[in-house]
Amino acid sequence: MSAPSLRHTVARTFVAWIAVFQIVVFCLSAFWVAWPLLRAASNDFAALIVLSAQTWVELPPDRRGALEEALAAQHGLQRVEAHPAPARNMSYLPFVHLLQDRLVTLTRHPARVTWDPARQRYLADIQLNGTRLRFAFSRERIGTNPPLAILAILLASLTLALLVAHRVSRRLTRPLTRLEHAVQALGRGETPALPVANGVRELDGLSREFNDMARQVQAQAQTRTTLLAGVSHDLRSPITRLRMALELARAHPDPALFDDMERYLEQMDGLIGDFIDYGRGISLRPPQPLALAPWLARLAGEHGAVFVPCGDIVLSAEPAALERVLANLLENARRHAPASPPQLACSRDADGVHIEVRDRGPGIPPDHLDRVFDPFHRVDPARQAPGTGLGLAVVREICRVHGWRVQLGNRPGGGLQARLTLPASPA
Repeated sequence: MSAPSLRHTVARTFVAWIAVFQIVVFCLSAFWVAWPLLRAASNDFAALIVLSAQTWVELPPDRRGALEEALAAQHGLQRVEAHPAPARNMSYLPFVHLLQDRLVTLTRHPARVTWDPARQRYLADIQLNGTRLRFAFSRERIGTNPPLAILAILLASLTLALLVAHRVSRRLTRPLTRLEHAVQALGRGETPALPVANGVRELDGLSREFNDMARQVQAQAQTRTTLLAGVSHDLRSPITRLRMALELARAHPDPALFDDMERYLEQMDGLIGDFIDYGRGISLRPPQPLALAPWLARLAGEHGAVFVPCGDIVLSAEPAALERVLANLLENARRHAPASPPQLACSRDADGVHIEVRDRGPGIPPDHLDRVFDPFHRVDPARQAPGTGLGLAVVREICRVHGWRVQLGNRPGGGLQARLTLPASPA
């Protein structure tokens, strides 16, 4: 069995809660408002009946007619003959029971209030000073119809609940339906965009997050496509050279050819390693306290760079990820500026800890400073510089995962400066 729709679920929820609310309000209103008013009204009406009976008994017979006419005209109360007793039914209205109890209290004799179905009226029988009297009054004299009132309240509540549920469910299901269609479009490889002006903060936030996710998925799909194209392109050259060296080695074995084949295999292994690292993403490990100056000095020595001394700086970072980023930047600097070793420097300010890799190479045109982080992007496509074209892309991916910031800029006098900014550890 399929799950119910959101509209039906909201409608049932609203109806159930409004019904509970009406029951609670009805009980509280009946206890604190209706019941005291009903008791006061029954007391007043019982006092009127007893007072009318006492006046009728005390008046001379010739003046009782005028009293009966006044009671009928002003109070809707009629004195009728007590005999014979018509077929009567007990009433279940609370007012009738309260009226009967009050008549017993005031007259100190048994009293009875019943319904006369033949003439559609109520009959009140009392006994006063040895005289049995009967007064009749209509249903309108009471002025209440509880069954009809309860039915009207329930129907009004149900109608209101259905209307509110319809409006609320439409308000909720319209953005969710659009989200469902957008998810289906995303699964087909499209890049949908949801409107972010839904009028509901949570739905607007959901739409913005989905749009960001859709753009990221599209970017990742393009990256994977570029990655596969790069694999086939960059591996073709060493494989071709390896095949040629193998053919030459078969005809004329030479140790130099085997050294070339070993070098070609190492190039292929490096290419495949970079592809795998970038394709599967960068893992995130817990950060560790790191004394930056001695750590950078060691790294500069391993990569043939000149370390510019800095003060004592301690930050919280993942050493392996940070070393991978700086190693790629240093390797990139050495590749493009082989004539002079790169410089490695660090500093600290209010923005965080800055680590800079500087070289004196040709630099990068300003319009390419951001694009060089794209996979396989080359500033001059005609020049096939060594490398996979993924070094800076891996740097950007690691920085994105760890919340770091990397920027490139040309140095005065020539060369490039790569600045890595990390959040400073709290003192």
